[in-house]
Parts: sequence; structure tokens; C-alpha cells
Amino acid sequence: MVSKEPVPQFHGLTDEELLSRFTAARDSDSFTELHRRHAQKVFLSCRAFLRSHAEAEDATQETFVRAYRKPHLFDSGDVAGWLLRIARNVCIDKWRKTRPEAPWSEVSENSSREDPNDMLRKMLLTRTMEIVQTLPFAERICVELILKGHSYDEISVQIRGSKEDVRRHLQNAKREIRRQTGLQA
Repeated sequence: MVSKEPVPQFHGLTDEELLSRFTAARDSDSFTELHRRHAQKVFLSCRAFLRSHAEAEDATQETFVRAYRKPHLFDSGDVAGWLLRIARNVCIDKWRKTRPEAPWSEVSENSSREDPNDMLRKMLLTRTMEIVQTLPFAERICVELILKGHSYDEISVQIRGSKEDVRRHLQNAKREIRRQTGLQA
């Protein structure tokens, strides 16, 4: 178990300095300090994506294993951001391994040449729709109806509420989708 207390010799060192020390001299204490500083952040990010405590723990461990094995891949900038990018990739890899495969009849001739950005958009859309299905009833109905092109007036009739209720339900749904996908905006 990694201590929650900072090691005095690392007090005042930035994450970048710790990673540099680890990369240059394989100073495992420096890496342990990075783990202590960022493990919870990485775990919470993985937990939001995978929605399973055990899978998030595995993904967190895999994130730090990858960072330990290839610290030279860090260019510059924010070490925490670098670790969270690794975590996102680990989570996507885990998700790909567990998702149901599409039947051969649905695979297009061009799927092997599909744009990676299109694939990521499809994955995000799939994940978003999974999240929508877990929303409270009123929020889920409002999202589904807005996606079908209904106006706030039409939706308010459907949910037997006001346009303000519709706005509030949609805002809550957006907030939850952002929280679970890790997206901001």
C-alpha cells in the first residue's frame, strides 16, 4: 500500500521534476511519489468511464504500469494530464475487449479504413446513450424527446410539467453525461 503522506525529500518538487528523476535514474521513490499524488485522480477518472470499482482499480494499476514502463513518452507539459490520457486509453482498451462484437452482416467494406476520429465519435455516442438509459425517468424522457426533435412545449406536455422543468431535466442530464464521460463544456 502506498503511503498517503508526502515523502519529505520530495516536498517542493514538481511532478515534472519527479518524472525526470525517475526517467534519468529509475528512482522508484520518485515514481512512488507521483503515484501517491495522482492515483486517486486516475482512479476516479477510470471509475467514471468504466462504472465498476474493480475494473477502475485494474485500469488505474495498468495506467501506472504503462507510465512506469515508458516514462520517456512524456514530452512536456502536465504529468497529471499525461497520466489521465494513459488512463483514458486503458479504459478504451478495456471497453473494446468487453463490448459485444457486431455481426458480420453489419460490418461494412470500409470499416477497416474507418477514420479513427469517426470511431471515437461513435464510441462516445454509444457511451452517452448507455448513460442516458441510466438517468432518472424524467431526464431520460426529456433527452429522448429532444433528440427526436420535439420542442420544449411538446416535451412539457409529455412530462406534464413546465418548460422550466424540461430545461432543468435536460441540464441535469447534460451534467451527468459530462460527469460520466469526463467531458467538459
